[in-house]
Amino acid sequence: MKCSLILVLYALVIGCANQTELAKQSLILKIHSEYPVEFRNLVNYPGNVSCGEYKSFGKWGGGTKFLPFIFRAQQIDTHPIKLDVQIFCASDPAASIYAKLGIDTSIYLEQELEHVQEDFHQLSAALEIYYQRNHTYPSARKGLEALVSPEKHGSKPGPLENGRYLDRLPQDPWKRAYFYQGAGLAGVKHEPEYFTLGKDAKLGGKNENADIKTIYIKYLDHIKTM
Repeated sequence: MKCSLILVLYALVIGCANQTELAKQSLILKIHSEYPVEFRNLVNYPGNVSCGEYKSFGKWGGGTKFLPFIFRAQQIDTHPIKLDVQIFCASDPAASIYAKLGIDTSIYLEQELEHVQEDFHQLSAALEIYYQRNHTYPSARKGLEALVSPEKHGSKPGPLENGRYLDRLPQDPWKRAYFYQGAGLAGVKHEPEYFTLGKDAKLGGKNENADIKTIYIKYLDHIKTM
């Protein structure tokens, strides 16, 4: 029994060491650095996530300050937003999601969350095809309706019957249409945002009344992998 426990602990230590080393090497490759890179505060978190700070040394000396980074899903992010750090770099990501966003990821809202996640992934795929054909996303004026009712002139038709990109637009768990915001300046690929305001249809709130936006889906997907 004692030997088995020691072996388990040894495997965990080796696994953490490998994860840390992989994070370091991935960052070095990401920034294309041929010079020394200094790391600090490198910590592993649930879900195979590594977070820390780095400072890159260049031809004329070191950088001026340490910068944050996150390594997860075998990818490095050298410009994480504050919310990414607060959730991915947490010992309890689910608790952090609830504290920061009011979204309860427990069994209480599991069905509703899965509904929204599936809808958002479906919309994302259709919008990507729309972008590939039109080199832009639907404007705020057209909204998601552009995916099922393409214009006769202007936007290129989709791959489905009558030029649609989706057979029908999904609705949120409370049978309401998703809100849509435009994607910024033309010529710049900046993904649009779509969201639900929760059961109460009001901004803010917690639990079933919490707003769920596209930017939050990566956090909810992360919880599902743990």
